[in-house]
Amino acid sequence: MNAIVAGASQRFNIPSHRLWPRMLSQYFFGQFSVNELRACATFVPSVLKTIPVLISKQSSLAKLERTNTQTWQTEDKEQFYMICEKNNIPHPRVLAIIGNGCIRWRTELPAQFISKEKSGAHASGFAIFERVGSDLIKVNDGIEQPLQGVLAKLSTGNTELILQERLFDHAYLQTVACKKTLQTMRINTYREMNKSYRLLFWFIKLVIGNNISDNFSDGRTGNLIAFGRNNSGQLLYARTLDEGGVGLKTIHNHPQTGKPFKQLEVPLWREAIETTLHAHQYFPDCKALGWDVALTPGGPIILEANSWWDPPNYAPEFMSAKDWHLFFG
Repeated sequence: MNAIVAGASQRFNIPSHRLWPRMLSQYFFGQFSVNELRACATFVPSVLKTIPVLISKQSSLAKLERTNTQTWQTEDKEQFYMICEKNNIPHPRVLAIIGNGCIRWRTELPAQFISKEKSGAHASGFAIFERVGSDLIKVNDGIEQPLQGVLAKLSTGNTELILQERLFDHAYLQTVACKKTLQTMRINTYREMNKSYRLLFWFIKLVIGNNISDNFSDGRTGNLIAFGRNNSGQLLYARTLDEGGVGLKTIHNHPQTGKPFKQLEVPLWREAIETTLHAHQYFPDCKALGWDVALTPGGPIILEANSWWDPPNYAPEFMSAKDWHLFFG
C-alpha cells in the first residue's frame, strides 16, 4: 500500500497524508482490493468525482445477485453452453470437460484448442494447445509433449476445465494486434420491465506484445481496453495502467502501430450488439449481463456471459449516471 500511496501522491501531486485516510477507508470499509485501488485510484479526489456511485467489485456482488437471480445459468459454463446450443446461440464448440479424475468427451480434438475453468473468471485456467501430429502437443507455444500425458495431467487436476475450439480474430482486428490472436468485446445488456433489451455499454480488449490472451487484470497484463460511443463501433481512446503503476491513463494512439484509435472501427460491431440482445432473451432471470464476444471471420460468437460483472470504474463515463444508480445505488 505504501507504493500505491506514494505513486498516487507523485502522479496527482497530492500529499501522502491526505491520501492515506481515503485509501484505508475504501480498503477496510468499502471492500476495495489492493489491485482495484492501484488500478482505478478511486481514493484520489479528482478520480472519485468522475464516478457516479463509489462501489467495489466485492460490494457489487450482492447488488447484482438481486438483479440476476439465476446465476448458475451463466457462471456454470457447461450449463451456459447447453442453453446456447439449445437456442442456436453462436458459441465455441465444446470438445470435452476434463478434471477431477475424468474426461467427458464431446468430440475429437482439433489441431488447436483452448482450456478454461468450468466455473472460473478472469481467464482462470486459460491455456492454448496446438497438436503436432497425432501424438504430440504444445501448450502455450512451449516444447512438444506427449498428448496423452498432457490430457492425463489435466484430468487428474482438482479443477474442472472446459476444452473448446480455438477462435481467431476477424482479419481487420489481426492488423490491429499485429498478429493472429483473439481480442474480445465486452457488451453489457439490460432487460427492461417491459421485457425489451438494451445496450448499457461496450468496450473491446486489445492484446499487446507477447500476451496470449486479452485479459486486462486491472491493467497489470499490459493489455488495453478501448472504448467508443454506444451508437457505433468507432473507437475513441483506450485505457492502460499509468507508467507510475497507479491509476489508469487514457491513450489516443495504439502503442504498437501508433495509429490513432479514432481511425479504428470495430468490425461486426452492430452484428455483435444484436447477437447479445437476441441471446439475452434466453436468460430471463438475469436482468443485466456482461457478454464476452469474439469477432471472428465467420461472425460474432459468444464466449460467455457474466452475471457478476465489474462496476465500470475503469471508464465510468460509458455507463449513464442513471444506470450507475439503477444497479449500484
